Amino acid sequence: MHIHHPLRALPRPLLPAALLLLAAVFPAKAPAQTGPDVEWVSYFGGGGNDRFRALVREDDGGFLAVGSYNPSDTTNGELYLVRADAEGGLLWERTHSNGAVEKAKGVDRMPDGGYVVAGYMIPDGLVNSDALVLRFDADGQLLWTVTYGGPAESNFAFRARSVHDGIIVSGITRTTPFEQRDAFLLKLTPDGETVWSQTYGGPMCERATALEVTSDGGYLIGGLTCSMGAGGTDAWLVRTTAQGLMLWQQAYGGAGDEELYGLRLLPGGDVLFAGRTGSSYDNSDSDVYVVRTDSEGALLDEFSYGLPHANEWAQDIRFAGGHFVIAGGANRFAMGSQVLLIGITPHGDLLWVETFGGEGEDEAYAIDRLPGEGFIVGGVASPNPGLPGDPFLMRLTPEGGTGVDGVPAAAGEWRLGDVYPNPFNGSATVTFTLPAPANVRLALYDLLGRPVAVLGDGPFPAGTSRFAIDATALPSGSYFLRAAGGGLSATRRVTVVR
Repeated sequence: MHIHHPLRALPRPLLPAALLLLAAVFPAKAPAQTGPDVEWVSYFGGGGNDRFRALVREDDGGFLAVGSYNPSDTTNGELYLVRADAEGGLLWERTHSNGAVEKAKGVDRMPDGGYVVAGYMIPDGLVNSDALVLRFDADGQLLWTVTYGGPAESNFAFRARSVHDGIIVSGITRTTPFEQRDAFLLKLTPDGETVWSQTYGGPMCERATALEVTSDGGYLIGGLTCSMGAGGTDAWLVRTTAQGLMLWQQAYGGAGDEELYGLRLLPGGDVLFAGRTGSSYDNSDSDVYVVRTDSEGALLDEFSYGLPHANEWAQDIRFAGGHFVIAGGANRFAMGSQVLLIGITPHGDLLWVETFGGEGEDEAYAIDRLPGEGFIVGGVASPNPGLPGDPFLMRLTPEGGTGVDGVPAAAGEWRLGDVYPNPFNGSATVTFTLPAPANVRLALYDLLGRPVAVLGDGPFPAGTSRFAIDATALPSGSYFLRAAGGGLSATRRVTVVR
């Protein structure tokens, strides 16, 4: 049985850096509780269009987020890692490109405290891409890289998981010149040596954008299929053995297009996934799509959530204290896209809906539960249409709670502006805007996190203040500028050239 839930959004006060908070009410059934409030938002990145695609929680309460970094809006991107503390402060950041376009899609922690990152690279001057797997130590130093693909192929790695005897990677491979795509699994040793690889798919197209490790040591991959199902593209699950041999595959959806992004295994063996569906209204708009199956892929429940003549989609889903929390995006067209968070019961009833965003591109790609303390969300936020986006981490209180100091009524004015010029030689300027008087520290740090210059530290008035950055005594290289105050923080990378 498929149940569709209509959503209706109402505006609420602005949040930092043009993140607009919208409340949602439901004509069919009132929500059982209110959603989470924002405790803090931290921004990272440079002057280009940057974003976080995945994150993991750290034992010290902090976070490691990965995605893409663009030094300017004219460059194609580098792989990006950010290590933040429990308050969203930048501990370190790393980029990696090796002369090619590189982007990260997934990350997992290794037993030694390091990380395995999945993504892709496009060698300079080429069109085809190679799936990319990288191993970093706990300080973000690169240990090794592995590429998967050939000169006539186009491959992408979406997820990587640390397993007891190595690393498992899922992704997409195109092995014919007719754009036929298959899903793949790649098993590596902890040192990056290939153990085995398997591909999955039919005569048309398949994508593997999600991955979980099953209790028997096998794997569950999910994405979309064009080769089976009800028509168009359908959400797709594949269950394999520990050696990657297929046990079963299932397709889910209607006459429109469906795709799976977020995938979770539940206690007891059930499978929960979320993505998008085009089968709820007139097949021209997408809605959030949630499906629950048993351990053999048999459909138990499916639900969709959205508005007619609008696009909504889910990127990630989490099991949180007896219910589920979905993170993704909502596009109301003239309003731009907003971060979308939905709380639902195991039976699909709506608990709450919150959207955060402005008129630009705002979207969540990852969410994780903070034990007893709310949620951490990662994604991209852009203040206005056509402007580059900044990767963000946003900490949310538990549902029904309030932030540490509440949300200022005009907090949308809180913003660390762009550094101009950047790169620069002797000096540059930056602006910082506050909605109300607050104590703020604005300082320049080197890549090891050591302060090299303090631009301001103390009470500042409401409105916009302008600061000069004097780099005449600094050596060439990259630094980061961080503003922190009023429970919020933001970071910009700057480059000094001689």
